[in-house]
Amino acid sequence: MTETSIDVSTIKRAWREMFRTRTCPPHSILMDESQAEKVREHARGCVFCAMEKKMEPDWHELGSTLAGLWPPPLRPEPGPGQVWALKERKGGWDECFRHINPPLVVVLKVMTEDRAVRVAQTFDEGGLAGDGDVPLGPGLPWAESWNTYALDVEDLDFCLGRAEPERVGTVLRNCDQESSSIDQDSPVWFFRQLELDIGSRMALEALDRLVDRHERASIVRKLGNESNVRSRVLAFDSRIGMPKTGDVLQSLAQTELPRDRLPLAAAGEAEHSFIVFRPENEKTLIEAGLAILHRLEWRENTIHCTAALNPEAAEGQVFAWWKHGQEMTEGNIFPDPLGGPMVRAEFPDLSEEAFSSGRPVVLLVIDGHDRH
Repeated sequence: MTETSIDVSTIKRAWREMFRTRTCPPHSILMDESQAEKVREHARGCVFCAMEKKMEPDWHELGSTLAGLWPPPLRPEPGPGQVWALKERKGGWDECFRHINPPLVVVLKVMTEDRAVRVAQTFDEGGLAGDGDVPLGPGLPWAESWNTYALDVEDLDFCLGRAEPERVGTVLRNCDQESSSIDQDSPVWFFRQLELDIGSRMALEALDRLVDRHERASIVRKLGNESNVRSRVLAFDSRIGMPKTGDVLQSLAQTELPRDRLPLAAAGEAEHSFIVFRPENEKTLIEAGLAILHRLEWRENTIHCTAALNPEAAEGQVFAWWKHGQEMTEGNIFPDPLGGPMVRAEFPDLSEEAFSSGRPVVLLVIDGHDRH
């Protein structure tokens, strides 16, 4: 066998392994009866998973036992060079019955104000390395300088190590350079198309949250500090109760209005009052709106809520929290794509107990800022 044929064989093996790593469901999903239909569709075109399902259960029980012996995961403050695993919620089934598994990423830059990070996707099959791929060091994967994007810091799950600054610098320099062309019939080309597809999914899943967070910071800057806002609210009506939370938006959202400023609501459980704040209009500075809940459910550790707000919701910025006990968990907001009053909110990483004992808290800020 020639050296060339050995190289081609190595590359093909590496490509098969990475395809399996990126698109095959983990064993827990394969054995989950509630996902059996999707697993069957996936297994029709995947010899790996057909074999996996036939493996002796004892081997998987042994794997679970060994996994429990590992030390607890590290979750330091994100910094350049750190290699992170992403949270499982970033993955899942796609329309082709592939189970997208979140890749490891290396942090290139931290954007503190937006609580975001710029990352490069990584892989650990050196046989697929090409122009623009940078080895991060012993025991660490390769960084794809041709596949970088922004993520929410909340997407990061646990840290697996850290590359030297020189390696990170090489990745950053390569980001600004165009990689040489790759033969479109080669496994490396197909691998890079898969990586770009997965990278775009990771980035798009975080995009709405990053945009909302940027707009949130912009509104907080416009509002000013909490004490100044409270002074304006009390000057408007001294009967209003505005708590001190250290977060001006949370404080506004939990403001208690006197009874004569509350909406005349029906007695239905689907109706919730919320605060409308107009910082540029002293005559109607703060008042109550009425939200009609259309959907409220807990699924896969996430609370899903859809509601119709005031028609003017399309003119402002909506914020929402899930209040359970003394905790306030801020949600991700998805405005009506048609510009109407419907708003969807998701509150991730919350238990079923938090769902059953909590309620949504909503704030609408109308400051002349057009969210569209």
